[in-house]
Amino acid sequence: MFVNGEGFKVSRVTRTMAHGQGVAIYDAQSREPITPEAARAQALDKAAYDQNYECAFADENLTLLSHELISAAEREDVGFICEQDWSASALAMMRESAGSLYVGFDVGRKVDLSVITVIEKVAGLCLVRGILRIQDMRLPEQELRLGEICRLPRFHRASIDMTGLGLGLFEYVFGFAGRTIP
Repeated sequence: MFVNGEGFKVSRVTRTMAHGQGVAIYDAQSREPITPEAARAQALDKAAYDQNYECAFADENLTLLSHELISAAEREDVGFICEQDWSASALAMMRESAGSLYVGFDVGRKVDLSVITVIEKVAGLCLVRGILRIQDMRLPEQELRLGEICRLPRFHRASIDMTGLGLGLFEYVFGFAGRTIP
Protein backbone atom coordinates (compact mmCIF):
# COMPACT_ATOMS: atom_id res chain seq x y z
CA MET A 1 0.00 0.00 0.00
CA PHE A 2 1.30 3.47 -0.84
CA VAL A 3 0.37 6.54 1.16
CA ASN A 4 1.24 10.00 -0.03
CA GLY A 5 1.75 12.44 2.83
CA GLU A 6 3.84 15.60 2.97
CA GLY A 7 5.48 14.77 -0.35
CA PHE A 8 6.86 11.39 0.77
CA LYS A 9 5.73 8.04 -0.54
CA VAL A 10 5.43 5.48 2.21
CA SER A 11 5.39 1.80 1.47
CA ARG A 12 4.20 -0.57 4.17
CA VAL A 13 5.17 -4.20 3.82
CA THR A 14 4.10 -6.50 6.60
CA ARG A 15 6.07 -9.57 7.60
CA THR A 16 3.25 -11.72 6.23
CA MET A 17 3.41 -9.93 2.87
CA ALA A 18 7.22 -10.25 2.77
CA HIS A 19 6.95 -13.96 3.59
CA GLY A 20 4.45 -14.35 0.75
CA GLN A 21 7.07 -12.81 -1.57
CA GLY A 22 9.76 -15.28 -0.51
CA VAL A 23 11.40 -13.70 2.56
CA ALA A 24 12.27 -16.44 5.04
CA ILE A 25 11.36 -16.17 8.74
CA TYR A 26 13.30 -18.22 11.27
CA ASP A 27 12.53 -19.57 14.71
CA ALA A 28 14.51 -17.61 17.30
CA GLN A 29 15.65 -20.78 19.08
CA SER A 30 16.04 -23.50 16.45
CA ARG A 31 16.79 -21.20 13.48
CA GLU A 32 14.45 -23.39 11.40
CA PRO A 33 12.16 -21.69 8.85
CA ILE A 34 8.67 -20.92 10.20
CA THR A 35 5.54 -19.09 9.05
CA PRO A 36 4.49 -15.61 10.21
CA GLU A 37 1.61 -17.24 12.09
CA ALA A 38 4.03 -19.47 14.00
CA ALA A 39 6.28 -16.47 14.76
CA ARG A 40 3.30 -14.56 16.16
CA ALA A 41 2.24 -17.58 18.24
CA GLN A 42 5.73 -17.62 19.81
CA ALA A 43 5.64 -13.90 20.64
CA LEU A 44 5.09 -13.13 24.31
CA ASP A 45 3.55 -9.73 23.49
CA LYS A 46 1.12 -10.13 20.57
CA ALA A 47 0.36 -6.39 20.37
CA ALA A 48 4.08 -5.58 20.12
CA TYR A 49 4.51 -8.28 17.46
CA ASP A 50 1.61 -6.88 15.44
CA GLN A 51 2.98 -3.36 15.67
CA ASN A 52 6.62 -4.25 14.92
CA TYR A 53 6.10 -6.86 12.21
CA GLU A 54 2.60 -6.47 10.80
CA CYS A 55 2.26 -2.65 10.67
CA ALA A 56 -0.78 -2.89 12.96
CA PHE A 57 -0.22 0.17 15.08
CA ALA A 58 -1.98 0.41 18.41
CA ASP A 59 -3.74 3.53 19.60
CA GLU A 60 -1.62 6.52 20.58
CA ASN A 61 -1.85 5.71 24.31
CA LEU A 62 0.57 2.83 23.69
CA THR A 63 3.07 4.64 21.45
CA LEU A 64 6.61 5.37 22.55
CA LEU A 65 6.49 8.96 21.24
CA SER A 66 3.06 10.60 21.13
CA HIS A 67 2.19 13.30 18.60
CA GLU A 68 1.96 15.77 21.49
CA LEU A 69 5.50 14.92 22.63
CA ILE A 70 6.87 15.19 19.10
CA SER A 71 5.10 18.52 18.55
CA ALA A 72 6.48 19.87 21.83
CA ALA A 73 9.99 18.96 20.69
CA GLU A 74 9.50 20.96 17.49
CA ARG A 75 8.89 24.29 19.25
CA GLU A 76 11.21 26.99 17.97
CA ASP A 77 11.69 28.55 21.42
CA VAL A 78 13.26 25.37 22.80
CA GLY A 79 16.34 24.98 20.65
CA PHE A 80 18.05 25.61 17.34
CA ILE A 81 19.27 23.50 14.45
CA CYS A 82 22.24 25.22 12.84
CA GLU A 83 24.20 24.41 9.68
CA GLN A 84 28.01 24.73 9.53
CA ASP A 85 28.21 27.38 12.30
CA TRP A 86 26.32 28.30 15.46
CA SER A 87 23.80 31.11 14.95
CA ALA A 88 23.97 34.15 17.21
CA SER A 89 20.52 33.25 18.57
CA ALA A 90 21.58 29.70 19.44
CA LEU A 91 24.72 30.89 21.24
CA ALA A 92 22.73 33.56 23.10
CA MET A 93 20.17 31.00 24.30
CA MET A 94 22.90 28.65 25.51
CA ARG A 95 24.87 31.50 27.11
CA GLU A 96 21.78 32.49 29.13
CA SER A 97 20.92 28.93 30.15
CA ALA A 98 19.97 28.28 33.76
CA GLY A 99 20.97 24.61 33.86
CA SER A 100 24.15 22.70 33.11
CA LEU A 101 25.07 22.16 29.46
CA TYR A 102 26.12 18.76 28.16
CA VAL A 103 27.58 18.19 24.70
CA GLY A 104 27.61 15.15 22.45
CA PHE A 105 29.83 15.25 19.35
CA ASP A 106 29.56 12.65 16.57
CA VAL A 107 32.49 13.32 14.25
CA GLY A 108 32.41 12.96 10.47
CA ARG A 109 33.99 14.70 7.52
CA LYS A 110 33.18 13.89 3.90
CA VAL A 111 30.52 11.20 3.68
CA ASP A 112 29.00 11.52 7.16
CA LEU A 113 27.98 14.74 8.85
CA SER A 114 29.53 15.86 12.10
CA VAL A 115 26.83 16.65 14.63
CA ILE A 116 27.26 18.57 17.86
CA THR A 117 24.25 18.37 20.17
CA VAL A 118 23.91 20.60 23.23
CA ILE A 119 21.54 19.54 25.98
CA GLU A 120 20.55 21.63 28.98
CA LYS A 121 19.55 19.84 32.16
CA VAL A 122 16.93 21.86 34.03
CA ALA A 123 14.90 20.58 37.00
CA GLY A 124 15.43 16.96 35.97
CA LEU A 125 14.51 17.57 32.33
CA CYS A 126 16.96 17.33 29.45
CA LEU A 127 16.23 19.88 26.74
CA VAL A 128 18.00 19.96 23.38
CA ARG A 129 19.15 23.57 23.07
CA GLY A 130 21.20 23.32 19.93
CA ILE A 131 22.20 20.97 17.15
CA LEU A 132 25.01 21.91 14.79
CA ARG A 133 25.28 19.91 11.58
CA ILE A 134 28.67 20.19 9.90
CA GLN A 135 29.53 18.88 6.46
CA ASP A 136 32.91 18.67 4.71
CA MET A 137 34.77 20.76 7.31
CA ARG A 138 38.34 20.15 8.47
CA LEU A 139 38.78 18.96 12.05
CA PRO A 140 40.51 22.12 13.38
CA GLU A 141 37.48 24.18 12.29
CA GLN A 142 35.14 21.63 13.87
CA GLU A 143 37.11 21.90 17.10
CA LEU A 144 36.53 25.66 17.06
CA ARG A 145 32.74 25.07 16.89
CA LEU A 146 33.02 22.73 19.87
CA GLY A 147 35.17 25.28 21.72
CA GLU A 148 32.44 27.92 21.45
CA ILE A 149 30.20 25.70 23.55
CA CYS A 150 32.89 24.52 25.96
CA ARG A 151 33.63 28.15 26.89
CA LEU A 152 30.03 28.91 27.84
CA PRO A 153 29.52 29.64 31.56
CA ARG A 154 27.17 26.68 32.21
CA PHE A 155 29.17 24.11 30.19
CA HIS A 156 29.54 20.94 32.27
CA ARG A 157 30.73 18.04 30.12
CA ALA A 158 31.38 16.86 26.55
CA SER A 159 31.28 13.34 25.14
CA ILE A 160 33.14 12.95 21.85
CA ASP A 161 32.94 10.06 19.41
CA MET A 162 36.26 8.22 19.69
CA THR A 163 35.96 6.07 16.57
CA GLY A 164 37.53 6.84 13.21
CA LEU A 165 38.09 10.57 12.79
CA GLY A 166 36.61 11.19 16.22
CA LEU A 167 39.66 9.72 17.94
CA GLY A 168 41.95 12.32 16.35
CA LEU A 169 39.67 15.18 17.34
CA PHE A 170 39.27 13.77 20.86
CA GLU A 171 43.05 13.53 21.32
CA TYR A 172 43.54 17.00 19.86
CA VAL A 173 40.93 18.60 22.14
CA PHE A 174 42.16 16.95 25.32
CA GLY A 175 45.86 16.96 24.43
CA PHE A 176 46.09 20.69 23.73
CA ALA A 177 43.66 21.67 26.49
CA GLY A 178 46.17 20.48 29.08
CA ARG A 179 43.68 17.94 30.46
CA THR A 180 44.16 14.26 30.93
CA ILE A 181 41.96 11.76 29.14
CA PRO A 182 39.57 10.17 31.64
